[in-house]
Amino acid sequence: MVAAVRGVDSIIDLAAIVGDPACEQDKQTALEINYAATRMLIEVAKGHGIQRFIFASSCSVYGATDVMMDEKLRRPPNFALRPDKTRLRARLATRPLGKRSTQRSFDWPRCSASPYRPRFDLVVNLLMAKAYNEGVITIFNGEQWRPFIHVHDVAAGIIRTLNAPIPIVSGQIFNLGDTRLNYTLTQVSQMILKMFPETRVQHIEDTDRRNYRVSFDKIKRNSVSPLPGNLKTACASFAKPSKTKKSPTTPTRVTTTRNS
Repeated sequence: MVAAVRGVDSIIDLAAIVGDPACEQDKQTALEINYAATRMLIEVAKGHGIQRFIFASSCSVYGATDVMMDEKLRRPPNFALRPDKTRLRARLATRPLGKRSTQRSFDWPRCSASPYRPRFDLVVNLLMAKAYNEGVITIFNGEQWRPFIHVHDVAAGIIRTLNAPIPIVSGQIFNLGDTRLNYTLTQVSQMILKMFPETRVQHIEDTDRRNYRVSFDKIKRNSVSPLPGNLKTACASFAKPSKTKKSPTTPTRVTTTRNS
């Protein structure tokens, strides 16, 4: 790690075990990767005088709430100590960087054009794959809210942070996205039905009550692609396999069944 940052001007910290269910599978590993490794990277960055440290986390750090969350709202006491909130603990650990710290909070559903290796632990990608391959999608607790963003807009936000004057972004937390892209899981399923009309939708209620709508007013100048258009792009990538023998965008088996 020390050798990797020599001669570096900026660090973008994206490495993490993502999602509450994944962190619950191995709490110790999640703590080591999401929190301890970030603390170590912070100390290395300080020692090498790194000018910009951009830390990314999921909007799930806001937890379950019925109110619109923004960067100023506080979490309940000890919320960051929960095993599934290791990334929030890591974000809090970036505070000692002071004026050399730039922090952003992201939600990372990918539905980009012809992705070569799409992730299928993300709700939009998972449901699209299920609709395409099986003709059935399962929605857990459909009235739960989630914010969505296109991966291209995430990349654009990071680039803008790298190019922004340090006094503007120093020590700040920004929700990266657009308030209009808060959707319930049921609304997402309805969009997918427009792409694949023959799909059957199953609704299941369970104990997972993660629910969060996020305000992006602080970064409202950021241009974000609308989710419906991205779904059409994703649909096209499924419908038109690549010229290789096996399309990388068409999984032969999708084993994840929960809505992230």
